[in-house]
Amino acid sequence: MTVALSRDVWLTTGQAAEVIGVSRSTMVRMLDAGRLPSDQPNKHRRVRLEDLLAYKESRRRGVMTALAATRAEVERTEPGATTADSVDATLARIRAAAGVER
Repeated sequence: MTVALSRDVWLTTGQAAEVIGVSRSTMVRMLDAGRLPSDQPNKHRRVRLEDLLAYKESRRRGVMTALAATRAEVERTEPGATTADSVDATLARIRAAAGVER
């Protein structure tokens, strides 16, 4: 069953965390860092569904952009790299050149 919700719905930190697939403690840290707006009408914070969905879409666009850039870099540095092993090896070289540990 699908439930349609108004975008003006306010969620608890636990509900908001579930929507974007993080733990409640991670959601609280995100709110503390100002990555998402929240309201605290009483003792407990609330996150507006509209803000949460906008954040989720922004993250999705960021991930897709990073994936496209990674694909372009793999294709540029390793033409014909089609197997997972060759792509992993290329990514390892890119990370090493950038000084990024995994």
